[in-house]
Amino acid sequence: MGLSQNSFRIFSLATAYICPLIILICFPRHDSLSLYWESRAVPVFIFLTAITSYFMFSIPKWNYPAAALLLLTAFPSYMYPNIHDVLAVLFFALCGRLIVLDNRFRWLALIYLFGVLIALKDILIGEIIGIYVITTFHALTFYKVQKIFKEKQEISKKMVG
Repeated sequence: MGLSQNSFRIFSLATAYICPLIILICFPRHDSLSLYWESRAVPVFIFLTAITSYFMFSIPKWNYPAAALLLLTAFPSYMYPNIHDVLAVLFFALCGRLIVLDNRFRWLALIYLFGVLIALKDILIGEIIGIYVITTFHALTFYKVQKIFKEKQEISKKMVG
């Protein structure tokens, strides 16, 4: 018995919130998430990126960031530092673009841009802010879609009943 699509989305969002905390709390601090490839945290890092990219592939507008994240996972920073870094920047840039261009949650775009500024001083914290903003964007979008779906169901019940 597999997870329903909604259950998987909730699981993915929870994973995206929890994994960065696990990495920060349970492993020695590194300057960026990419450097966790060279630590015992690599299974957590791979799990997070795999679940997140799979989740993003299920949303058509988010296919390019999903592909960048999947490729980023395929090219570890310790073996392919330049390719990995380009893909990491591309992932965050593509996500940022989608969040900034979206009109639903403008305030998240400001927090995302704040995270970019923080990344200039502390890449790891900037990346985590970015992850939390991306995750919050998807959580709020999911909530909004579910709310609209329930409202449509209630209207349909009233029309039939």
